Amino acid sequence: MTKETKTIETDKKNKAIKLIMKGLSIQWLPLITIVVLSKAKIIPDKSPLLGVLAFIVLGLLIYGYFPFVKGCSRYIQSKGYSPSWGIVGLLSFVGLFLLSAITPKNTVISSEDLSEEQSTTTPFEKINLVEIFLFYSIGLLYTMVICAMPLFKLNNWDYTGFFNETSGQRTIFSAFYIFLWLLLVIRDLKIADFKLKDFIPNLKISWRIITEIAIIYTTFSISLGRLIYYSFSLILPDHMEKIINQYNPQDFGMFLLDFLIDILITYPFHIFLFQGILLQKISLKVGNKKAILVILLIFFILWLPTFKPNFLVSLFYILILSILLFKTANLLDIFVFGAITTLMSNMLWFIFYAQNFNFPYLSILEYRKINEPFLVLYSILGVISCIFLVKFIRNNFPKENDKIPYLKNREKLLSQQF
Repeated sequence: MTKETKTIETDKKNKAIKLIMKGLSIQWLPLITIVVLSKAKIIPDKSPLLGVLAFIVLGLLIYGYFPFVKGCSRYIQSKGYSPSWGIVGLLSFVGLFLLSAITPKNTVISSEDLSEEQSTTTPFEKINLVEIFLFYSIGLLYTMVICAMPLFKLNNWDYTGFFNETSGQRTIFSAFYIFLWLLLVIRDLKIADFKLKDFIPNLKISWRIITEIAIIYTTFSISLGRLIYYSFSLILPDHMEKIINQYNPQDFGMFLLDFLIDILITYPFHIFLFQGILLQKISLKVGNKKAILVILLIFFILWLPTFKPNFLVSLFYILILSILLFKTANLLDIFVFGAITTLMSNMLWFIFYAQNFNFPYLSILEYRKINEPFLVLYSILGVISCIFLVKFIRNNFPKENDKIPYLKNREKLLSQQF
């Protein structure tokens, strides 16, 4: 297949995805809007208007299938298959996931046929973020839940564990879900002609800077986080008690399982997805500084519905990950940074709140009692660590003309070949 044909196929897929998104918007945006208005009591539960709106939403759900299925047909056709398979789109998100999981017939774009400029931009141009963050994530999750529910029903298992943050089956389900999602993303990267060395050029870890920043950030996150949580516990005691115990594991075995899954699967995948792919792809479009701000905005929006007061600490974490990636150009360094901060945070949490390897339910009064003797220490450590972090961010924030890590690594790889 020629370069021109490859570009045409990419354009066809992008247009098909836009049509799919149009159908999904028609189907789901009105429904979500009405649910939000109803929950907020803006529309009373017994209002006649609610019945009229429900009838309109039903009509839009049916009407939305026309552009959705049409888009599915064009989407599967862009992969080299018969457009008749688009009828699978009638299964909604399940059908969308099945179509997206099918490997295209024209799988690899060889960088050997491209100019130097094209070879450095084409891989990211071939990665479609809607596929990764909607088709794979929501479609896969929807499909897995639909498939699992009958199995739980037939065996009289407690399916409510899916919605319990501290249940073992929720943890295992999440790990399996992320693993399958990762396989699909890796497949797309291979199709786009990415190489492992584009993300991890070598196994040499920048231990000094990674360890220093990890210790400073962990000090900052725990100190400021505890101060914020304590302050909000005085204002919203019931809400804060729920948040404090939301991720409280059932026993030490569950604590260890959660920790291992986080450090080996969850955090590396999130770093790979958001810093390795999303951040760099956006940087190519809008520049480095704006790309980092976009990533921070995305995470702020994702955290907003949970109303966790320590979102500022989390935003610092995302900011540091992004800066470290530009500084070291090695995702392995970022993985190690995430592992060290996770290890230290979990150890300190265990020391503070675990009692004889048990994890009791903490009332808000108990939480205050544990943390009150350390409030002054938290304040001092929080200020000192914040000064060091701000200095690190200011000195290492990527400039607009800095090349993204992928381009740095690809240039090194090409120079080694010659």
